[in-house]
Amino acid sequence: MRISFAFETENAISGLIPKLQEAYPSDTKSDQTGIYGSVPDEMEEAQTEKADNPDMMVGWEYFDVFSINCYDFDSSTDMDFVKNAGVDLPILLGEYHCGALDRGLPATGLKGVKNQKERARMWRYYVEHAVAHPCGVGAHWFQYNDQFCLGRFDGENYQIGMVDVCMQPYPELMEAVKKSSEVLYAVKNGEQKPFDEEPVSIPMIGY
Repeated sequence: MRISFAFETENAISGLIPKLQEAYPSDTKSDQTGIYGSVPDEMEEAQTEKADNPDMMVGWEYFDVFSINCYDFDSSTDMDFVKNAGVDLPILLGEYHCGALDRGLPATGLKGVKNQKERARMWRYYVEHAVAHPCGVGAHWFQYNDQFCLGRFDGENYQIGMVDVCMQPYPELMEAVKKSSEVLYAVKNGEQKPFDEEPVSIPMIGY
C-alpha cells in the first residue's frame, strides 16, 4: 500500500502515521507501506514562480474538497479511511466505472459485470451509497463514451461509456442515472435509503 501526503515539514507527519496504523493494521504493515512527503511550500513556490507569475499561488495551501478514485462498488470503506486519517473535508470520488460483455466492446474496464442491467444496478448502488456517506459530495463516472475498438494511446478499449462509440446511449444505464438523480437529495438528507441491490462483479477483462 502506498500512502502519499503533503506536509510543510517531515515532523508534521509523525503524529498521523501511528493513527493510521492503529485504524488499519493490516493495510499499514511496515514492510509494505511507503510514506511519501512533499517538499516545503517555499520550494514549490519558487519552482512555480519560474513557470508563471505569483497569481498562480492563490489558494495553494487551502482547498475545499478531498478527491480520491475508488473502483469498489461500495466506496464507504475508502471514504472512512480518508476520514479516519484526519481529513475533515467533503470527499469527491474522482473516478469509477464498470463495463459489460453483452454489447459493444470485448473489454470490461477495471470493474466488470455481466450485462447492461447489472451496469445500471452498479450505477445506482455506487452513486446512492456514495452520497449517503456523511462525507460524500459527488462522483465522476469515467468516461462518457466507450473507447474505440482499436484502443486509445495505451491500448485501452473498454466498454465503459454512458454512450457507445456512435454516441448512442445505453438505455438501462440512462434510466438508472435518471432514477438516482430523482432521489439524491432525499438520500443525502437521510429521508430515503440508498439503492440496496448490490451488483455482481465478474473478473475484469482488459487489453
